[in-house]
Amino acid sequence: MKKERYNYPRSSRNRAVRGPCNERTANIIAKNIERLKQITCEGVSLCCCGETEEDIFSDTILHVVQENNLEALSETEVLAHFCHRFKMIQFQTVRDSNYVNQHLNTTRNGIHTQEEE
Repeated sequence: MKKERYNYPRSSRNRAVRGPCNERTANIIAKNIERLKQITCEGVSLCCCGETEEDIFSDTILHVVQENNLEALSETEVLAHFCHRFKMIQFQTVRDSNYVNQHLNTTRNGIHTQEEE
């Protein structure tokens, strides 16, 4: 009997750059953490692939503090970049969730796209 097999995206992408932490950027984020939470997370309740807005916020912090190209930016530009990166990661998470849900629905309907030998 053949079984269906899907290649699901990871529910939590590895977004960390895996480089050294940019201390200046980390200090800017730490100084403005409450304001960033208000801008990005307030009034939004999203749960996709088991991740909430707080999880996406944490992923964004990890990603942004490891970016090396933020040295020359002002504090305002770093905060704007953080908000932009948050929206990108949020969009990716929603897309991953939609992909997984779509493939779960096709499995329930008996449609198989890949088969194991």
